[in-house]
Amino acid sequence: MAWNKHNRRIFKRATVVVGKDVRDCHPKRSQNKVEEILREMKEGKRDKARFWVDVPFPPKGEKQKILIEYYTLRDSEGKYLGCLEVTQNIGEIQAITGEKRLLD
Repeated sequence: MAWNKHNRRIFKRATVVVGKDVRDCHPKRSQNKVEEILREMKEGKRDKARFWVDVPFPPKGEKQKILIEYYTLRDSEGKYLGCLEVTQNIGEIQAITGEKRLLD
C-alpha cells in the first residue's frame, strides 16, 4: 500500500497503516463492499468502480461531493496486480458552466 502525502489529501492515512491490508483502511461498514469490489477485480468481472459521497470539511463542516474511483491494475498478460484508488473533490467541477478553452 502506498499513497501520496500532501496536506490537501481528502482521506488522511497514518504511516502506521503501511503494510496492512487495504480493507482495514476503510470504515467497518464499507469493508464488505471493498472486499466484493476487489474480489470482482481479481476474478476479471470488474475493471473499475465509481461512487461518490458527501464529506464535511473544516472549518465550517460544509459537505462537499467526493468522487472515489477504483481502477484494476493488470500486467501485460491480464494478471491482477492490484487496485488504484483515486479520490477527488468534485464540488468545483460540478459548478462549471460555459466553456474554457485550452490556455484561456
